[in-house]
Amino acid sequence: PKSRNIWEKMWRAWKLAGEEYLEKVDYIAKVDFDSFFIAENMRVFGSYLDPDKPWYVGHTLYHRWGQNLIYNSGTCYVLSREAVRRLSIRLRDIPTVCDKCGGSQCADRAGAGEDPQTGGCLRDLNIVPTDSLDKNGRQRFLPFRPRDHLFNIEYKSDPHDWFWHYKGAIGKKQVKQNCCSNYPIAFHNFKTDPAALYNKNALYELEYFFHSAPYESRIIGMDPPSGKSYQYDPLILNFELEANGDIKNVRDNEKRGKWLTEENVKLLQL
Repeated sequence: PKSRNIWEKMWRAWKLAGEEYLEKVDYIAKVDFDSFFIAENMRVFGSYLDPDKPWYVGHTLYHRWGQNLIYNSGTCYVLSREAVRRLSIRLRDIPTVCDKCGGSQCADRAGAGEDPQTGGCLRDLNIVPTDSLDKNGRQRFLPFRPRDHLFNIEYKSDPHDWFWHYKGAIGKKQVKQNCCSNYPIAFHNFKTDPAALYNKNALYELEYFFHSAPYESRIIGMDPPSGKSYQYDPLILNFELEANGDIKNVRDNEKRGKWLTEENVKLLQL
């Protein structure tokens, strides 16, 4: 099938956003066409964080941790303006490589997965996913529909499962009635058959339930974010970590902050 080339679109969009829109926003959300984004809840969540610090918020995936890559699901993630500013500078000089080259490296590559590539570019800047769980360990960014998380999805310990791999004890708690925060920020996968069309009725239902509550009740009810990086279960890991979070003996081109040479730090004006 013909590639949608989402990454090639998005890296140009992030570069443009960093060059032209930073004075107009605190945060920028990347939202899939079949996602439901609750902007009011994100507004309260974001109010607890300083947008002039590099936050990278979403549903964190760990299944490529073996490549020293942890990233947020492309269904919906949010960058603070400082994260966008740094990312846009990083994207000024990314190389163009063949469609099977580069892996998770920060490169212009046809057909590349958008969300791991974004994570790889942010990794170059030593920006990793922010902890987005509520105080009860429940998710605020959900990659599937509410009914799927509440009734259908079971925990799997399969090391090849992209959704559960390396979530361990934290993931085991996030099933069925304990899946989702009372103040979620995003759900996803509202497709009909054929998959390119919205399930409009389901979206209208969510519109009613999540937008009928007064905004003030969200301010009172929502748990503040921890302000830390992603949570993980250390007992599930089959590798050792360095003090900075890198996997021990990781390849140089997969290290966190590898782009932050003295010259590039000056570009970032840190």
